[in-house]
This record gives sequence, C-alpha cells and structure tokens, in this order.
Amino acid sequence: MLPRRARLLKEDIPAIIARGRAYNSSTLTLKISATAGPAAFTVVVANKITAPAAARNRLKRRIRHLLAKHLPLAPAGRRGIFFAKPPARAALSKYLEKDILYLLRLVQVIE
Repeated sequence: MLPRRARLLKEDIPAIIARGRAYNSSTLTLKISATAGPAAFTVVVANKITAPAAARNRLKRRIRHLLAKHLPLAPAGRRGIFFAKPPARAALSKYLEKDILYLLRLVQVIE
C-alpha cells in the first residue's frame, strides 16, 4: 500500500487527466503532471480490463505494492495516475515492475 502522503486524492484526478501528459508501456499508461507538494500516485483498473471487482482490486494492489518500493526515489512535485492495460491482467509482477520503472525513468521521476 502506498503511504498516505503518496496517495493521490480523488479530486486531483480530473485535473491530471485533463492537463497531464501520457506515457505508455506494454502493460501500463502513466498520466503525469507537475505540481507543488509531495509526489503522489494512484492506480486505475477499468471494468474493461477485468470485470470481477476482486480481480481488479488484486491487480491494483499488485501495482501499488511495486510502485511503493520505488516511491522513495521520486522527487516532490510529481502527481500521476497509472492506468492498467489489458496485458497487465496476466503479466507477472517482474514485468509490471519493469514497466513501472521504465515509465518513471521516462518522465525522469527516478534515475
């Protein structure tokens, strides 16, 4: 689970979707924007990706757990949303982690 200070608030999501820039990998899309404050992220898994709520929540937990491992490297001022793509359903955690790191390096959140 992400620490409370690293979780994106619901009211921040529409602004990031509207003004943020999107970056893609094979299993995830990261929509990110620069703002003041600590780095914060959230994970979205749509009904189209996997219909049962239990499967969606399991995928969100997996992604959040992997993201939390690398969050201490993130500088302040970045807020982002990770959107799962259909291949994320069957992806092994090592591939999800690889995509998370790829996206975070791509937007220069981590080195």
